[in-house]
Amino acid sequence: MVGSGSADRSKEAVGMVALHEALRTVCLNSDWTYSVFWTIRPRPRVRGGNGCKVGDDNGSLMLMWEDGFCKGRVTTECLEEIEGEDPVRKAFSKMFSYIIMEKGWR
Repeated sequence: MVGSGSADRSKEAVGMVALHEALRTVCLNSDWTYSVFWTIRPRPRVRGGNGCKVGDDNGSLMLMWEDGFCKGRVTTECLEEIEGEDPVRKAFSKMFSYIIMEKGWR
């Protein structure tokens, strides 16, 4: 079908907005400071630049961050505060830093 790619991207964008809103609602209606949505996906089986294969043929999986929400202002000071705490908060901090500094905040 001609033009279905644009419609698919539009549906995906609407879904991502709904997901972000759901994560936001969880935090704002509870004592939670942050919420994260993770997915499990097949590890890509591609060859790197040197011809080495990344991944394997037995269906290994990887955990991927899809979206997250953090209650309050998100600043580098806030992220530094999270750094020293439990491992989940530390992972959240690292992922959020990547999104803000590498991809830009939307």
